[in-house]
Amino acid sequence: MAADIPRRVTVSQPRVRCRFCGKGRHPREFIGDPRVAPCWECYQWHIAALTVLAGQLPPGCQGPCQRTWDQLREETPEENVRMFVHPKDGIYQLLCQECSDAYERKRLDLYAGTPYGWRKKLAGAK
Repeated sequence: MAADIPRRVTVSQPRVRCRFCGKGRHPREFIGDPRVAPCWECYQWHIAALTVLAGQLPPGCQGPCQRTWDQLREETPEENVRMFVHPKDGIYQLLCQECSDAYERKRLDLYAGTPYGWRKKLAGAK
């Protein structure tokens, strides 16, 4: 009788690398075509950055440190917490001071020839 029951065949689909965060994702985890659209997580971070630009509190740093807003506030108790918005591959990214500085040093092609790069004393700034 067990031979009459059809077996389920699972077909694993290849992981597709998100061009925004670089993580391997299942094709269904993308907002549209995986070749051009962000994955769901990147899309949520993009929406969070837009809501911050509209005046709401940020959820935290979207950079490598992934610190929450409460953690950032505890580290700077007497000051306002500074967050920096960087456009990255077509989406906005909110970064804390340390992650922003590291990102700016990596992206000298964007910031070095600008007055902002000169004020931040980035190498190669004019």
